[in-house]
Amino acid sequence: MSICIKGKRLVVSLHMAVLLSAAFSGGTVQADEATAPAVIVRTVSDLDDPEAIRPVRPLALDTWLKPDDFPAATFTPGKQSGLNLKLLVDVAGRVTGCTNYGPETELSARACALIAERARFVHAIDAKGTPKPSERVMVVFFYGTAPAANLPPPPAPPPPGWRNTRPVLKDPAVLQLSAEAQSPGAPAPRVSVAVSEKGRVTRCRILQTTDNDPGDVALCRRIGAARFEPARDPEGRKVAAPSLVLTFKVAP
Repeated sequence: MSICIKGKRLVVSLHMAVLLSAAFSGGTVQADEATAPAVIVRTVSDLDDPEAIRPVRPLALDTWLKPDDFPAATFTPGKQSGLNLKLLVDVAGRVTGCTNYGPETELSARACALIAERARFVHAIDAKGTPKPSERVMVVFFYGTAPAANLPPPPAPPPPGWRNTRPVLKDPAVLQLSAEAQSPGAPAPRVSVAVSEKGRVTRCRILQTTDNDPGDVALCRRIGAARFEPARDPEGRKVAAPSLVLTFKVAP
């Protein structure tokens, strides 16, 4: 799904579109929620850079912006508003540019200045492990009345092909990593792959990093050489699968 704000097109998932709609409409917060104002930063999109196997990942979002950073007039009790910001992130994981998709205001300028100062990212890498600059779209919610809890977004509608079978990895041992491949206690690495109707990986994307660039490159190379039994549609025809999430296992 895409939305167009001031002539600029932004691609977002349906559930995020619902959140954005609430943000820009000044939706009412439930009366039984806490009374203190709040600022919440959320990721909308990384603009899906096709050259990146690992997109930029924001760190410590809750430290970027605080209610005390903004004038009291920013917050109206029982209401919420928002900004939709496109960030440019360099290879060091620092913000080098910030643009509001709506009109530039004192509020958006203040938010951008603070984000440029405080925000940090894990840099993106390409298939060779080379760090690369990237773009990231973030939404900033200003709550006059802080939510009592971060409620999950409504479920998205079923994606195209949801009745298809899933591709099946022919050699499950591909997902078994040696203990040296991962730091002790770190979460198991995960990737999302696109698999063609011929059972070959056409794209790999890191979902849970190994915490080092060569390790992430090795994951995509490893799974990229694997072979799958392709997905099939309800009529039994072999079809491509745009997204299959795989979790690696690390030997103890």
